[in-house]
Amino acid sequence: MFKKIAEKFKGDRKYFSIVFFILIVLAVSGIVTESVINRNKGNWDSILVEKISRLQGSIKNDFDVKQKRIFEKLNIVRHDLRISLKPENESYKELVKLINNESFDNYSIEVFAPNGKLIAWNQTIAINQDELFPLSFPLGETYFLSNDLLTYLSVIDTADIQSDIFYIAISTPIEEHLTLNNQYASNISFEREISEKYQIDLTIDYSPYNERIKDGRKYSFELLNLKENKIGLVSFQKPLLNNSVNLIKETSSKIQSLLVVVGLIFVGLGLNSDFKKLNSYLFRFILVLIYLVILRALIFVFGFPTNFVTGTLSDPSYFSSPFGWGIIKSPIEFLTTILFVVLIAIQFFRYTREYLYAEHKKKTNYLGIAFALFLSVVVFLLIRAISASIKSVIFDSTIRYFKEPNILPDIPALIMNMNILLLSFAVLLAIVGVINLIFKYLNVAVDKINRPLIIVVTLVIVAITSISFYLSKEPLITPFMLAIFIALLILLYYQVIIRNRYSVYNYLYVLLIGSIISISLLNYFNTKLERESLKTTTWEINRADDNLLSFMVEETLRNIQNQNKIVDVFGDRYANYDALAFKIWGKSAMQRESLNSGIRFYDKDKNLLGEYAVGLNPDDEVFNYLSSDNLIEVVEIKSKGENCGIIFRELLSLKKEE
Repeated sequence: MFKKIAEKFKGDRKYFSIVFFILIVLAVSGIVTESVINRNKGNWDSILVEKISRLQGSIKNDFDVKQKRIFEKLNIVRHDLRISLKPENESYKELVKLINNESFDNYSIEVFAPNGKLIAWNQTIAINQDELFPLSFPLGETYFLSNDLLTYLSVIDTADIQSDIFYIAISTPIEEHLTLNNQYASNISFEREISEKYQIDLTIDYSPYNERIKDGRKYSFELLNLKENKIGLVSFQKPLLNNSVNLIKETSSKIQSLLVVVGLIFVGLGLNSDFKKLNSYLFRFILVLIYLVILRALIFVFGFPTNFVTGTLSDPSYFSSPFGWGIIKSPIEFLTTILFVVLIAIQFFRYTREYLYAEHKKKTNYLGIAFALFLSVVVFLLIRAISASIKSVIFDSTIRYFKEPNILPDIPALIMNMNILLLSFAVLLAIVGVINLIFKYLNVAVDKINRPLIIVVTLVIVAITSISFYLSKEPLITPFMLAIFIALLILLYYQVIIRNRYSVYNYLYVLLIGSIISISLLNYFNTKLERESLKTTTWEINRADDNLLSFMVEETLRNIQNQNKIVDVFGDRYANYDALAFKIWGKSAMQRESLNSGIRFYDKDKNLLGEYAVGLNPDDEVFNYLSSDNLIEVVEIKSKGENCGIIFRELLSLKKEE
């Protein structure tokens, strides 16, 4: 009985059985999705408590990992300290060397003598000598140490050595108070790290004195150190029922779309045997083309694979092209599309090769000659297509392909390089297929190696391709590059069609020639991009745009005036004006645009309080250029009714001075 049933599912029937099973799963998934949504709605209160508890536990675990790491470093330093302060050692030279090891690059380490004097430290000092006592927190417990620019996770502990007590302070940055837009800035933020990891709206107060938020829409919990003492407060938006329902629907939609794609693939496999029975190469290729185009379109509509692959591969900031309504809007979408193009190109190459060597001969007539001439133009169009595609890869991408110092590029660059290679491979197969049709329509027997006729037809193809190149308004590549590409194509065609038409290595030859062409085009368009970028940069530097500069300075000035915290600083005798200037500059448009700019603060007597500047070396003579008709406005800063200082727009002042 089982054998009879199994026989019914042999051959192509098994593929259609799989398709039928997929249809059943699709129907069941819809019912299950609705059931899960109803269950969530009915038990949302208990589910919400479970979600919050799980989220709270995960955040605490992440924070505990950071605490344990700092204690590991503390134990290493304590061990090194005991070795360095042996009786035979007369100086702290060895200790300084040990704590400046590369393993402590992300940590600030200070070692204090029993009398509180700082005796050793590494590159950055988080706790100065006069800040050790009184202790901010009990010994051996982590706490948050905040200054004007950074918040550290710190711990202070002791080491008993030869009846003396030495103090060790270790700190690691956990939150930077501003974000810089350059490649050298680390932009450390534990708050942002947790928000991105768990996809929540989260804030962290790095103070043990803040109280829990009473807003019912938010949940707060205390951030504890390893001694279970409060050192901070975490608050985040409570998960919403609507968001949970939408997530369930989205997940179900992804699964269903994937099942549909798999079903379409098995439909194609089920029709494969009937497809092979077709005698017409043209009809077979049209069916393959329609099937693959429909399959790619449905995959694009369903959002596959972007919905399933997150991260850099699906990030359009690395590469995005408006071609085909966004069908290559990211590196992974480009790879998916190019795989379908490669399949089409391989089938086109195979069918045209079989058609070329078919026994029946076509009767050469004027229509065949005209069609062959048209196909010669298509050869040029395909060369132009690959040139335009690689130009788009260079100009529509933020990836710089020849600037990476690493032997192996990062994942986006690696995928884009693979895409370019596959694109060249597909285009070369298509060109060889078009040349096959040209020879067939001109009734040239390449299998009999009629060299004079083959040479004549080849020269005609080269001539028409060259004429098309010179008639083109924007040929994209140089005549020398075109000549090299044509020579490589002739060599490739001779190898894979005339000499060894059925060799298993033919595709490797195509891949080799494709890599040469793609690398040449990459280098050419990348050099062109660098030249244009240099021109643009030079123009931007040399142009005088007072409106743009005025806007950026006005915006920075307004932000200063509208922030009460900044105004209040002027009444504080211990204020760090240099740090304040750096924070304001870091948040300004001048920093984002990488302009030579700066911020300076003066008191009411025009004495310099603090500054931060990049590419500028100003002096107090700028005050000499202030007059009643000057465009520069001096802003009086007042705190508690008293005139504390002035702010003026230094960038315009310097421009005026020049």
